[in-house]
Amino acid sequence: MGDVMNSHVCLFCGESRDPESGVYIRGYYICPGCEIKICCLTVDSANYEYYRNGLKRIWCLADTCSPWDEACFWASLARR
Repeated sequence: MGDVMNSHVCLFCGESRDPESGVYIRGYYICPGCEIKICCLTVDSANYEYYRNGLKRIWCLADTCSPWDEACFWASLARR
């Protein structure tokens, strides 16, 4: 998978940004714009599911999930 900490491309919007801004969660970069959008979300926001699923994806991309992991969003879709 490579060294994701060297990548400064936002997981959500795909934009390349200054590595001094934004946040890394488990090695995956989120730009300041998307960070603000995530912080302001409510469950009835139009993009709530998009960002929620993206954050769940971070956990699965970190190679910590198995197909039998009940907490894994992507594994639960595969079981359907």
